[in-house]
Amino acid sequence: MRARFLSFVATATILVFISGCATTPDPVTPAAPVADSPSAQVAERSKTRVKKERRRKPPAPTPEESPSPIPGPTTTPSPTPESTTPAPSDNIPDSVPDNIPTETLDLPPEQLDPLPPDENPDPPLEPEDIAVQFPPGALALDHGVLQIAFSTKQKIALYAKYELTAADLRARFIHRDANPFTPDPLLLSAAPEAAATHATYTRSGYDRGHLAPAEDMSFNADAFFASFYMSNMAPQKGSLNQQSWKSLEERARDWACGEERVTIITGPLLGAKPKLLKSRVPIPEAFYKVIVDHTPPRKIAAFIYEQNTPSGTLPLRQQVSPRQVEKRAGFALFRKASARITPLSQWKSARCPEMKTQVSAKKLARERKAAPRLGHGEE
Repeated sequence: MRARFLSFVATATILVFISGCATTPDPVTPAAPVADSPSAQVAERSKTRVKKERRRKPPAPTPEESPSPIPGPTTTPSPTPESTTPAPSDNIPDSVPDNIPTETLDLPPEQLDPLPPDENPDPPLEPEDIAVQFPPGALALDHGVLQIAFSTKQKIALYAKYELTAADLRARFIHRDANPFTPDPLLLSAAPEAAATHATYTRSGYDRGHLAPAEDMSFNADAFFASFYMSNMAPQKGSLNQQSWKSLEERARDWACGEERVTIITGPLLGAKPKLLKSRVPIPEAFYKVIVDHTPPRKIAAFIYEQNTPSGTLPLRQQVSPRQVEKRAGFALFRKASARITPLSQWKSARCPEMKTQVSAKKLARERKAAPRLGHGEE
């Protein structure tokens, strides 16, 4: 019996030993220090300090390795340059130019630096720049207020030039109830073969188009009748003469009134091989008008109207540079031709009324013993 008991104890001991070898023992956890002990208090303060430091500033990555992203639901993978564009910062708008310092982005617009001035601004026009040049080879016909540069070879004026002021416009007193077209006495004296008559344009299909309009000369009787000299005429289509061109003449008077003093130069553009009337007078392909403002800041407005310009055409659509006029005319109008085009919005415009008391042009013509030609609806 004793032998069986000892054998049972030995067998049980062997089984317990084998079972203990097959099972991994639990790690031994060191006993926590007592809360009231000095070591426990120091350990607790160290843990708190480390937690605060970690919240305040993450550890800087070493040059050899970049920091690993912090896992969590708010982590966004960094975009690749090929696929996406980084989202803009909250403090910098999307459309910030590269040349604006970031420290000025929060300033109001009025405190930002203004745009730099134009490096090549147009120089101001001087009096000598706007002095009208006389065409070489032309015959000067001086009628006081009205100056005409006439080509005896081509039998047509190259331009008519005159000065017009606001005072002149307010002094207009002649009522145009007659069209006293007459040959130019100065041209008859200098080159009679080149002088046109009233019959030169009869049944030609073209109006006797004024270069200097009679309405601009009605402040002075001599100037008014000089505007009807045939040297001041050029073949002009009635559709142009009585509509779009007439509107341009009215606008020129408004600018003369607003700017107080201007010089107006008007002439034909003949082209290389112009057609001729039966009287051998060339038919212009277009007309130009150049207006010079003498009031600083001085400026020039130039226009070209083709013979077939539609009615109702605004001057803005026909505005060109003085240089374009000179190229088509074949001679220089100014010492320093300018390629600039001054916007018409910079021109002062006003309406100068005529004098209330008007004198009949027909009556004045009789007094001057001139033979006025009435009607025909021609300019």
